Amino acid sequence: MSQLYSVLHRLVDQGWADVKIELQEGRPPRHTYSVTAKGRRAFWRWACMPVAHPRDLRVVFLAKVYFLRKLRPAAVGKLVDAQEAELGKALAALEERATIASDDVAVATAARAFRATHVKSALRWLNANRTLLESVREDA
Repeated sequence: MSQLYSVLHRLVDQGWADVKIELQEGRPPRHTYSVTAKGRRAFWRWACMPVAHPRDLRVVFLAKVYFLRKLRPAAVGKLVDAQEAELGKALAALEERATIASDDVAVATAARAFRATHVKSALRWLNANRTLLESVREDA
């Protein structure tokens, strides 16, 4: 709960949310939070932007897809396209590097290969699931 309130306070501090405090007889004050116009704009910027790191696909990217499918289904395809492009750039950058800086060439080479395999796998997953992610929600 303390982490939740910390996040809510930051949202208010950034102007992304407003808080209304309602006094209650015999109880602690009730805090009601609402999203501001600035907060909505920030949310949509975040939701429509691909993640920078493949490790963020499982949680952050899928959260974005979830919200877009629920609130702006037509935007899902654009996010998937942008994510594919972002992964392509990451793969190209890895392929340009001969190795990763380390005093152990074998470990550095294995680490670079691991990263490249991870990005390629993420690209395959994204392409294999594109149709599913872009499909119309059955419960909509």
